[in-house]
Amino acid sequence: MQESPVQARFAHLADLHIGAWRERMLSALNMTAFSETISACIRERVDFVVIAGDLFDGNLPDLGVVREAVTHLKRLSDHGIRTYLTYGSHDYSPTGTSIIDILASAGLFCRVTPEGDWQRADGEGLRPPFVVDQPTGVKLTGIYGRKNGLEAALYQDLDRAWLEEEEGTKVFLFHSAISELQPVGEQFEEGVPLALLPRGFAYYAGGHIHTRISERVDGYGTIAYPGPLLGHQVRDLEALATGAGRGFFLVTLQEGEATSEFIPVHLPDVIIERVEADQKSPTEVTALLEEVRNRLDVAGAIVLLSVRGTLSSGAPHQVDVKEVRRQLEADGALVVKISRSGLRSPAPAGRVIAGENREEIERTIFAESTGTFSPDPRVTDGQARGVLMALTGEDGVSTAVKLLAALEDEPREGERKDDFNHRIRGGVEPLLRHQGDC
Repeated sequence: MQESPVQARFAHLADLHIGAWRERMLSALNMTAFSETISACIRERVDFVVIAGDLFDGNLPDLGVVREAVTHLKRLSDHGIRTYLTYGSHDYSPTGTSIIDILASAGLFCRVTPEGDWQRADGEGLRPPFVVDQPTGVKLTGIYGRKNGLEAALYQDLDRAWLEEEEGTKVFLFHSAISELQPVGEQFEEGVPLALLPRGFAYYAGGHIHTRISERVDGYGTIAYPGPLLGHQVRDLEALATGAGRGFFLVTLQEGEATSEFIPVHLPDVIIERVEADQKSPTEVTALLEEVRNRLDVAGAIVLLSVRGTLSSGAPHQVDVKEVRRQLEADGALVVKISRSGLRSPAPAGRVIAGENREEIERTIFAESTGTFSPDPRVTDGQARGVLMALTGEDGVSTAVKLLAALEDEPREGERKDDFNHRIRGGVEPLLRHQGDC
């Protein structure tokens, strides 16, 4: 029996986050991975590419980054490969001004489900239109992503029956976490229940979850997330160390069914080291980091070091991470990130402050502070110096207590931020003006 012909082959990408990294090398590595992904799509001779959100890390990224990304995207069109794309939570703009719209208007790709084209039949739900890939006849539609899962309301309002009744081979693009498919350790509070997806599509091209997922679900077809390339945060880099691999799905559509193969893209190795610094001095912690550096082969790798614990003395900033980073880079590390966020200074010795109530305790603390406070002699402005002088002695204690009370006020129900700030200033400025006039 002769096998039925392939209707289409396409690449499914998502969460590229171009422009995410401030570090020059990480930014370059992310762009290189994107370029290699485009080259792989061309090499595989796909009919089209779908990007399920977060092509860029922001809705108006650096134009230099955009220019370089455009050169790679244009290679697809130069080879007759169409590109279909939807917003992600990072490149969506509530004002409607996004780089995605600008590039779509220039004809670089087709944006699926633009808001202005949505329809609502009388008494029915929302009907996002289908885009037809003319050479293959594949029909694409879907729902774009928004910040904080605000697109979830659109799923509730979909005319699913209308979408399901559409004939032909259909692909649904989306940028949301499907609750039932969320991996352990990557839970999204704004997850969308599977039941809100329209049934009967051959393939559901997802984005937003940064873990590779591909599951065939009864009644739905294949629901997939390719995951990011380099991602946009340190935990994306840490995940590279698991060896799971990054890349895209190569999807084949045949007789209304989808099969997929994961195509890996080369990325540097990631080395993760955690240094325990409990009851060590900053000098000792620096020495520990240098020991780690001496035993690692970091050439061509991304190196992630984290230091945690409570120091025996000193402060976290006294750990010489700058020199350790320099040494690792001299050893050939492509990128070195050293985190001291888990490092703490020793806790001050506890003491009990006498006082019958909160105001007495506050006055005691302020009295200690104002007793050692002296204005900077470089302040020569009369009114400013008057304010500073008034914050000394017993009068300074009273003023400090009043200022604290004024600053602790909270916004009232329905009060706008600007009105709240104006009201707080109205309570604080008279106190300072009065002191400055003394």
